[in-house]
Order: sequence, then structure tokens, then C-alpha cells
Amino acid sequence: SEGKIHHPALLTASSDKGYDTVTVYRNKKEQEPIVTLHPGEFVMAVDEVIKNDRRYEANRLFKILELEPDGSKVRLFLSWANDIHNEDVWYPHAIYHEICANVGYVPPYPMPKGDDVQATRELIQPMWEIYTKWQADALNYLIEAKDLNVIFTHMHSVDAQEHMFLNCCKENGPGKLSYDEYMHFLRNVNRQADAYIGRLLPLLDQGWTILLVSDHGLTVNTIESQPLSGTSI
Repeated sequence: SEGKIHHPALLTASSDKGYDTVTVYRNKKEQEPIVTLHPGEFVMAVDEVIKNDRRYEANRLFKILELEPDGSKVRLFLSWANDIHNEDVWYPHAIYHEICANVGYVPPYPMPKGDDVQATRELIQPMWEIYTKWQADALNYLIEAKDLNVIFTHMHSVDAQEHMFLNCCKENGPGKLSYDEYMHFLRNVNRQADAYIGRLLPLLDQGWTILLVSDHGLTVNTIESQPLSGTSI
């Protein structure tokens, strides 16, 4: 199969203005859909994926990117998929299953490059918002359920997005957008970080101390500006 799975989909209309709903099914015999989509929203659902001729249950995000009212054109986005039974990176493993049951499956984070306006505006940054909200929900759940006194949390969206956008911004970089457009997206990264930290600030009223540190400097190296030794900081 080379990892390909075909899913039938049904277009329907909720009004006389045209098609506005896409319903995806596992196969033509199934009555229950995998997911029902409306324009402008992400929906996370459990799907079946194939890798190396092995089938997995996996959760992924779905979104309508384009849907003509007459049904002449439909574009859907399907994120990469997370094996819902894989607990390898969790310790103890039971925490993973508890988080999934009480907070939800781990949302996939985005993979597209930051040189496309639609991908950045409609996929990359909204997906990071979904992921960071889940991460904050998971931490707050564990703090309360496990009566934790110390936590360490890394917000990877800042690292991933800023390296990408700064690389696109540099002279002769791969970016196709204007400097101002990239600055807008970079400010959104900071807003996401502020919102994430804001979800943890109520802990201050419970006697917690919150320390904010960077993992490293966000630089974009060129051949002409390499550090003398080691890595850039």
C-alpha cells in the first residue's frame, strides 16, 4: 500500500448557500464517520495509518483549507499522526494513559515550513496554539491530581517557530514573505508564549515560584558569521 489509505468523503450543505461540511469515513460500509469538518476549525480524531505495512490507531488534526460552495474544489489538511498506543517517551507509562483519559491525546505539532502565508496563518500557528493549550492543561491536571511540588516545562513552539521565521527573514533566505509579515508571525509567537505562561500564573497564589529561562539564543548563522568555537549563544 506504500502507506496510502483511501477514505470516502461526503459533502453536505446546512443551508441554501452551498456546501459547507465535509464528512470523512473509514470506508463506504461504515456508518459512523472518522470526522465531520466545517470551514475554519481544526478537529482532532482517531484515524488508521499504515507504516511499513503495519496498521496503527493514531490521532491527527483535520481541517478544511478550501471548499467551493458548488463543491467543485475541496482541499483538506491532515496533520501527521501520533500512535495513540505508543507510551515510549512517558515515564512512568501510566501517566500517558491518565493524561489521554483526562486531558486528551497529544496533539500533533506542525511540520510545514514558514514560507507560505496560508500554511503559517491557518496551520502552523493555530496548531501550536492547540498544542501549547494541551500542554498547559496536562501540567495543571498533573499538579492537582498528583500534588506535585516541582515541575519543569519546555515550550518548544518558541524554539521551532522563531528559528524557522528568522531563517526566512535573513538576506537571501528561503522566505517568500515580506519582513513585516514575518515580524507579525514572530509577535504571534510571543503572544502564544504569554498565554502559556498565563495558564501557570495562578500557581503563584498557591505559593509557587515560577522561574523563566531561555534554552539558548535564537540566532541564524551564516558562513560569514560563525562563532569562533562551540555553538552560538
